[in-house]
Amino acid sequence: MKPKLLITVMALFAAAAFLAAGIVIGVQAKSELEKVAYPGARPLADTADGSLEPNIYYWRKDFYATEAPLYDVYRWYTNKLGMSLRTPWKRGCMTLATQTVRYGIENEMEVTICDGEFERMIILERSFKFSWP
Repeated sequence: MKPKLLITVMALFAAAAFLAAGIVIGVQAKSELEKVAYPGARPLADTADGSLEPNIYYWRKDFYATEAPLYDVYRWYTNKLGMSLRTPWKRGCMTLATQTVRYGIENEMEVTICDGEFERMIILERSFKFSWP
């Protein structure tokens, strides 16, 4: 095989691998996003970022408000998503966290729940990282 053709084939293979990994992460991110929002919570804002080098990485932070009691929100995240307490009650907030690895994708999630006078603020932070061997 000619060197130029070999380089072209290798470049196409690498591009296809990046595309496949991006699709897998995108499907995983959408699925996780739909599962983690507290039912009935009102979206307030969101931000996201990502990169392709040296590893594929996606990070997202969403802010929600709910009138549900604090204990109900806490119980939903611990029971439904299996999250555990990372930071105990401090200054009106607590943080729950979980981490999984599936199909080579690291999935980390933190939920901070803050108690207010009339509403609870929910801050969801999620990241997905696909590392090359």
